[in-house]
Amino acid sequence: MFTAMALLDFQKAFDCTPHSAILNKLIKRNFPHYLIMLIKSYLSHRTLQTSYNGCLSEPKRIEASVSQGSILGPTLYIIYTADFPTWEDPNFTIGTYADDTALIQRSFRPDVALDKLQDKLDDVETWCEQWKAKINGSKSQVIIFKRKKKNLTTNKYLEVFQEKLERTTTVKYLGITFNEKLTWGDHVQNNLNKANGMMQRLNPLIGYKSNLDISTKRRIYLAIIRPLLTYASPAWATVTDSWLQKLHTFQNKAVKQIAKAPWYVRRRNLHKNLNIPEIRTFLNKLNRKFCQRNSKNNSALTEMIYNCMTARTNTNRPFAKILDMNPDLKQEILRSLQPDPGGTVL
Repeated sequence: MFTAMALLDFQKAFDCTPHSAILNKLIKRNFPHYLIMLIKSYLSHRTLQTSYNGCLSEPKRIEASVSQGSILGPTLYIIYTADFPTWEDPNFTIGTYADDTALIQRSFRPDVALDKLQDKLDDVETWCEQWKAKINGSKSQVIIFKRKKKNLTTNKYLEVFQEKLERTTTVKYLGITFNEKLTWGDHVQNNLNKANGMMQRLNPLIGYKSNLDISTKRRIYLAIIRPLLTYASPAWATVTDSWLQKLHTFQNKAVKQIAKAPWYVRRRNLHKNLNIPEIRTFLNKLNRKFCQRNSKNNSALTEMIYNCMTARTNTNRPFAKILDMNPDLKQEILRSLQPDPGGTVL
């Protein structure tokens, strides 16, 4: 089975969202009149000016864009894209988060998966033309996931608005790095690079020469550096032990630096004294909490968790790995889940 994923980059998504389109969709979806007028007032009469060397340009009226960094900005953009094309295809999944859009198609043949994706991209083009959205083809990418022993037998490509999309073996979506074999080494390496870069920038605060007390250094590490190291851990729960060891080594060095400990002090004792769990223990705690919380209030993840538990082969299924490490949680979720017979697994 091959899985083709197209990652679409909407050009200046928040800056080019037409105000008229947002109001049009609010009306079509029967939003209350007072709310429509309130949002219209919020979007109307916005202007911009440019200042250079003490000279101020004439005001230019803004007819598009939602304010980035505002509370309403992402919500208005979601309303704008709420009627994005959908397709009834059990082997197709669409992932959207704000302006990040991924189209995912499965098939036993890679060329068939790409052909079906191209048909869907044609529908996306129609939607974009209707609502004045633009896709940046040069920044959009396509990747085909495959099993280790499978070889790609297609040279086909996808295109949007007559622009070819780049075929690649590694992509980043929502901060997670995927490679074509889903081995997660690339993602863990990126996490390590980010955490190491942050350690270097914060060295004046948590380095050996810092005069901060150990408690403050510990808080800085736990609040800023460790989240970079463990970002999106439930997705890569099946990462190999060799990569986990690299994370473990990184935290060992960080703990030693925080405590200004000499070389002969055992790392296990440092973790215990600083009350910082070892990285494997902490990752399992994070993943367990994620499954426990989302198995009850997120229908999509509930379906994925159930399918991971009941599939004949659980190889490379992160939720299955998490639950195998927590048998008590597995039994708890099995008792509470009511599966959808028509459910499918990404």
